[in-house]
Amino acid sequence: PAAPMEAVGDAEGGRVEGLRTWLRENRVRLHHPLELRARQDNADNVGLFIVEPIPEGTLLAEIPHEAILSERTSSAPRLLGERAFARLPQHTGSMGCSLRLSVCIMIEKALGSVSKWFGYLRFLPDYEHIPLVWDTALCDLMKGTELEDSTQEDLAEVSTIYEGLVQPLIAEAAETCADFATVDKDAVSFEAFVKAITLASSRAFCYEHVAGSASTEQVSEGLIPLADLLNHRLPLSPDYRGSYSGSTDVTLRYTSRPTRRTRCSS
Repeated sequence: PAAPMEAVGDAEGGRVEGLRTWLRENRVRLHHPLELRARQDNADNVGLFIVEPIPEGTLLAEIPHEAILSERTSSAPRLLGERAFARLPQHTGSMGCSLRLSVCIMIEKALGSVSKWFGYLRFLPDYEHIPLVWDTALCDLMKGTELEDSTQEDLAEVSTIYEGLVQPLIAEAAETCADFATVDKDAVSFEAFVKAITLASSRAFCYEHVAGSASTEQVSEGLIPLADLLNHRLPLSPDYRGSYSGSTDVTLRYTSRPTRRTRCSS
């Protein structure tokens, strides 16, 4: 049986307790032997730890669909306009990450404490340290390499996407949507968009589901709480199961070999 969230891990670090509270309120269940703890080297950082050897197929966590931050659950489509949001391309192009998810992350962060994911996003880094956000000193280290060329191309592409697609959407929403007043305007800047892209490109998972009466297979991309805290190099991968409520819940299981995504009924 799942251990109560209060009993999981140790008590050090207020940030850990805050994250436990958010997980509990959003029905995310953490199973033994996976524990949520403050890191010993820095109590402000949260980590997931396995406390004993585990056999193949061990259930580690259950994450309801509603707790996953994706375009299907975020407030962003409503605030920006459902039809206008749906016109955004799915992906950013050469970077390969979800453009729509990046916009959702940016909007949810800009909502601050109003966002359903406030208690979760505050425990993630502001951005991931990829070349897209390197400072001048680090960029100098890659001069003359293919990485420098690809990073400059990525930045140019992201800038074009923001100025041509995202910024006009934000400007229109600010004029037409009263609820958009809750959004911090400084937190939907180009810099904020780039930071959101770094999170989407490094922490998001794809999950498949079957939606609608035509049973059309679709792939969603989202930030899955707990799963994105794991070391992605370890053989710990999300497993997917359908529910009758028109959504897709996620379970985390241990596997010693790569697994195929499971088709889900939703």
